[in-house]
Order: sequence, then C-alpha cells, then structure tokens
Amino acid sequence: MKKLIVFFIAASSLVGCAALNTQAPSLKTVYEIRASYDAAFLAPAANYRKLGLCASGTKSSLKAPCADPAIVRKLQVADQQVEMALDNVEIFTRAHPGDLGVNGLYDAAILAITEAEQLAVASGIK
Repeated sequence: MKKLIVFFIAASSLVGCAALNTQAPSLKTVYEIRASYDAAFLAPAANYRKLGLCASGTKSSLKAPCADPAIVRKLQVADQQVEMALDNVEIFTRAHPGDLGVNGLYDAAILAITEAEQLAVASGIK
C-alpha cells in the first residue's frame, strides 16, 4: 500500500497544474508519467510473468513459485488500457500543444494507471 501511495504522490507531482485543468500537460510530462508507470507497474508485472504459469489446479508456493494465468491476463488487459490511454494523450498533445482539451484524455490515463496499480497490489505482485 505504501508503494501505491508513493506512486500517486509521484504521479501528482509530475502533473503539476495540469491536474487542476489550468494547464495542458506537456509531452515531457507524458513521457515522465510513462516512465514512472513502466517502473512502478510493468517491471513487477513482467517479473511476475517470468515465474512461469501455474499448472492447472496448482497454486504458487515458496517452493514452487508460479504465475496465476488469470492474474497474468488481468495485468495484460490493464497494461493495454494504460498504454492506449497514454498513447491518446501523447497523440493529442503532439497535434494540439497547449490545448486544454487533452485534460480529459489525461485524466483517463491517470485513472487507467490507478486501476492497474490497484490490480497489482490486490494480486500481491507489489
């Protein structure tokens, strides 16, 4: 839970005034958020997946760690949603620099990241 709180604080500090809808996020902000997401979510999710999938009817243990296929699939779906949301913010920001219309897309990206983080914590991989 502490990691989740730290992640939110870091994401909020990266956003600056954009969270208040008074300024559009810059491409630099989008890149920083993507890098933070990669470190905070993708790295642990990838390490979890590298354990190898649990055989049908078995569970992970200290002696034989493995990745639950259902959790792996949920993590993959969450990652796809985050990547799509971040791509949308980046595309819009490139096409319309400084336009406040990007804030809705930005908020959707932050929500997708939040949900992915919550899934990782709930699944026990973080």
